[in-house]
Amino acid sequence: MSALAMAAHDCGYTVQGSDTSTSLMVQTLLDRGIQVMPDHRTDNAHNADVVIYSNAIKSNNVELQSAIAAGKLVLRRTELLSKALGAKRTIVVSGSHGKTSTTGMLASIMEHAGMDPTVFIGGVALSYGNNYKMGTGEWAVVEGDESDAGFTELPCEIAVVTNLEWEHPDRYSCLEALERVFSNFLCNVKVGGAAVIPSRPSFMLGNSVRCSKITYGLEGGELLVSNTTYMGNATVFDIVGLNGAEVCRGVQLPVLGYHNVENALAAAAVAKHIGIGCSHIKAGLEGFMGVSRRFEIIANVRGVTFVDDYAHHPTEIEASRNAAKIFATSGRVIGILQPHRFTRVQHFFKDFASAISKFDYLILTDVYPAGEEVISGCESQDIVREVKSLGFDQVVHASTPDTIANIVASVAGPGDVVVAMGAGSITSMIRSISNAYMAQRSVRC
Repeated sequence: MSALAMAAHDCGYTVQGSDTSTSLMVQTLLDRGIQVMPDHRTDNAHNADVVIYSNAIKSNNVELQSAIAAGKLVLRRTELLSKALGAKRTIVVSGSHGKTSTTGMLASIMEHAGMDPTVFIGGVALSYGNNYKMGTGEWAVVEGDESDAGFTELPCEIAVVTNLEWEHPDRYSCLEALERVFSNFLCNVKVGGAAVIPSRPSFMLGNSVRCSKITYGLEGGELLVSNTTYMGNATVFDIVGLNGAEVCRGVQLPVLGYHNVENALAAAAVAKHIGIGCSHIKAGLEGFMGVSRRFEIIANVRGVTFVDDYAHHPTEIEASRNAAKIFATSGRVIGILQPHRFTRVQHFFKDFASAISKFDYLILTDVYPAGEEVISGCESQDIVREVKSLGFDQVVHASTPDTIANIVASVAGPGDVVVAMGAGSITSMIRSISNAYMAQRSVRC
């Protein structure tokens, strides 16, 4: 929503909005001169000609209902995004995990190839300092948010799927329900288009693809990797095609983890398909500056590295831990996890406990409800008890940033990585925690 708000503002429209909570992005909008009301009220949209709402807004929302009753033109976020894309040739990247990084990597490749793409991405691309860019080229790269089915309606010449795992249990009752949505996504590809999908045997959606199909994977597919190593803060690997034909040698991707290698493969597969050569693919991946909140290093205080990460699903939490372990080398990985939504905790309770037990030490904040009611047995204290029942006792619950900062000050030392994870307010908390750690260590010195 924020990207569309800024795009409309930059095109000369008067834009205003509302949000029930403050955040860094809300502050960014305010700094850009976009008015953001601090709550949803019936009179917020009184002067609006068009009202746009996201999938986070329930149908009984008072502001939405007021706009409908007043006869306003009301559009879903994806409808406005489709209009903003116009006649662009569009690549839509979606999946349960990794879609933001993949979108950013593909955009970087296309920039290095001189294609000047339009980009809409689910995080702030550090190369742009923004989550959108209006380009002059013929192509657009768009992140498709799978948290509802609206992304399947976006105009799409190339569909990219990063992976598929049951997520958003508040909207999808099971994995099969999510698979049906992604099947529709792939079937929506324009005639003459392509689907870029994982090659792993468990990924069966490709069986129903009617357009051309390109597969990729760490161990198989039309595009795969070999000779993966780590060098400093970079992941180094070769990209090879069928029968071992070399595509790119010695790519030094400036982000860590096998999950990011797979993201890079997806981006490279698209780039190769649209005619981008090896030198630009390699330069684009190596020039990828990252995306905010995707293993974003925000501070290093006397040898302790503080990282802000969007991980909020158990699979993502484990991937974040693994990347931090590579970064820490001989140091410890100290996690700060803010669980996101009680429904997610409820459905993945044991998976959360398993992922948490792999850290050297972990601090659990209160669950970020995202508008949900508390579910009995799904609070952070319940997760702590479950983790300890697995034999891992290096886990505590803390509610306030001050308490968390004191815990971090008592356990973190040189060489350690402190990684904060979650999709709620944790991004603000980790910055205050790292600042408090700096102040405490300065006083002790």
